[in-house]
Formats: sequence, structure tokens, C-alpha cells
Amino acid sequence: MEDNTPDSKKIQKLIVKHFKLIGTLNPTNKQSYIELANLYSEHEDFISFFDNYHKGLSDFLSKAMIYFAKNESKE
Repeated sequence: MEDNTPDSKKIQKLIVKHFKLIGTLNPTNKQSYIELANLYSEHEDFISFFDNYHKGLSDFLSKAMIYFAKNESKE
């Protein structure tokens, strides 16, 4: 996170993998992925879960997911 931004190529490659993984669990599209991203940054349980790994991860992940959904996904 310290060396990359949510829209960096390195992070977006990981987000593509995340998007595909989420799609195997539940059919997803741009809008539902944005809604999940919002949950990651707004719901206390998600914030606690992700920030347990790295402070600020939930917000960073949310921003990367939203960037992907608005700019990269092919729906």
C-alpha cells in the first residue's frame, strides 16, 4: 500500500483476481462490486477484519475496487 496507489497497475492486477474470485462465489457486475467495495469501507466488521492485517487496508481496497469497476471491468 505504501508504494502503490489503488489505481496502479500492480494493484489493479490483484483486483482483477479479486473480482473473478467474487464472481465464482456470487454472480457480480460493476454495480454490485461497487456496493461490496462500499461495504468494505463503511461496515465496521469489514473495517476491523481488513485493518487487522494492515491499518487502512479496507479503505485502500475499497478505492481500488471502485476504480476497477468504473474503469476496467468489461461488463
